Amino acid sequence: MKIYGGLVKVYLAIWDHSSGIDQTAHKTEEGAFRQLETWAKMYHNEWAPHDEKVKDKTDREIVLDWADITGGNEYMNVKEFLLKD
Repeated sequence: MKIYGGLVKVYLAIWDHSSGIDQTAHKTEEGAFRQLETWAKMYHNEWAPHDEKVKDKTDREIVLDWADITGGNEYMNVKEFLLKD
């Protein structure tokens, strides 16, 4: 957890998909990306079961390319926020 001038930074993992928006808050940016990687691993076969673009990618690359993999139908990203009173 990073503290800046008495404020704490938090990182939101955000997955925008056809059923809504899933969000989780994390102490670190890495933790937020790990959550997105978990979601991507669970669902990428629905979008690209035999896609050569996905086959050789790391989990992080799949997350970063999620909008392309899903044809612009879904998005994954990490947003940084300062936690205030």
